[in-house]
Amino acid sequence: MRRWLFADWGLKLGAVLLGGCLWLYAVSGHPFNREFAIPLKVADPANPTGGSPMVLASRPPSTVRVVVKGVGMDLLRTSASDLELSVAPESPQLGTLIVRLREDQVEINTEYDIVVERVVEPRELSLQVDRRAERSVPVRPRVGLRIADAYTQVGGVRVSPDSVRMVGPASQVRSVDAIETDSLYEEDLRADIDRMVAVRRPPDTMIHLPTGEVRVTVDVQELAEYEIPEVPVAVRGGPEGAAVSPARVTVRVRGGADLIGALNPQTDLGLYVEYAAGRHPIMVPGDRLYEVRQIVPAEAEVLLPPDE
Repeated sequence: MRRWLFADWGLKLGAVLLGGCLWLYAVSGHPFNREFAIPLKVADPANPTGGSPMVLASRPPSTVRVVVKGVGMDLLRTSASDLELSVAPESPQLGTLIVRLREDQVEINTEYDIVVERVVEPRELSLQVDRRAERSVPVRPRVGLRIADAYTQVGGVRVSPDSVRMVGPASQVRSVDAIETDSLYEEDLRADIDRMVAVRRPPDTMIHLPTGEVRVTVDVQELAEYEIPEVPVAVRGGPEGAAVSPARVTVRVRGGADLIGALNPQTDLGLYVEYAAGRHPIMVPGDRLYEVRQIVPAEAEVLLPPDE
């Protein structure tokens, strides 16, 4: 039995292949039906009254199943990308819009002789329609940084542009207060960051962002600590002629080497005491990008004008 099976195996294999080819030739010349899941494209509704522009407020399915008829060989050569069902609905009102899908809405982009027999699923769409609105909102960067030892971040994370425009359904546009970027995480950071980062469309919305990316920059410098002598102290809130003693002090600052190395002792530190009789702590403005470690001396006496 085994000898019979393997005897003349080449002739037997050839017979099988010939039979398959004859079957394929016979089949390919006859009409058949074949089901495809083809792309579905739904345009924003046109307003037939010429009023406010309308947009889709719900996302339609990306594909629709259809049955296509043609001879076997043509169907074998046809792919789903050769067909597309396009819908351009009209709606003068807000709310739910029912759109029926028809065979004549299918665009056939192939030279083969095929026809769309029927739409299988879905046969109709239930879409939400809203007025089109625009609004600009701030960009919120999603940044997580771990600065390396002996380095420091100078200032905050900067974004350019710091706001982006949204376009979409009015109800959805009103509900969004900020647009986030993609996540940006760095560890052991020793150099500046200057990167283009994608902005993220709010999830579960039909909002469109014309701006796809923003520039994210972070200033990272080597950490340094300097002692700055002869820094002037001013009187805040006092009359003309009020002075302090001592009028100049020594300040130890810590921060980015480039930043504190460029500080002008006469104008940049802004030390002051509040105007009142007696000795008072020397104050430092709160909007600085460096740390004041020490002021020597730490207090100064307000000298009142002679007529006070």
